[in-house]
Order: sequence, then C-alpha cells, then structure tokens
Amino acid sequence: MGFEKLLAVIEKSHQDPKSVISLSELSQAIHEIICTESSKEYKINECFTELRELVDERKALSRKQFLDKALVMELTQYKKKEEALLLKLINIGNK
Repeated sequence: MGFEKLLAVIEKSHQDPKSVISLSELSQAIHEIICTESSKEYKINECFTELRELVDERKALSRKQFLDKALVMELTQYKKKEEALLLKLINIGNK
C-alpha cells in the first residue's frame, strides 16, 4: 500500500509541469512503506538514490522559492529527476 501511495504522490506532481511534490505527502508515503513492509522487501530500496536526489532538489527549490529566486531552469531540472524516479517506480511496480 505504501509503495502505491508513493507512486501516486509522484504521478500527481508529475502531471502538473509547474508543481512540485509535497514533502509531507512524500514523507507520509515513505513512513507507510517502512511501517507496512519487511525491510528486505522495500521496493524503494531499488530507487533510493533517485528518491534522495529528488528530495534534495525539492528542498533546494523550497529555499529558492522562499527567497523568490526559483528559476525555470531549476524547476526543469527538478522535473527531470521527478520523471526519472516515476519511471523507475513504475518499472519496479510492474515486476
């Protein structure tokens, strides 16, 4: 259930080219995975690097938006990382 929630959160954000993932929704989905799956079965282990990079990009965007410095190029870079993670999650979910 947690994995599906994570996939849904990322898909929702990916559908809107100007939106970014809610860190609280992302955190809730990851927490749900940790609480409901055996650690050896964590599907997100296969995409941990991509997930970490996306979170880092998201945090950087938040800081820049706070300072009114978010640039289109940085949002584009974030969206590319988001798409890469989404595709990997879909691939993992289809296994």
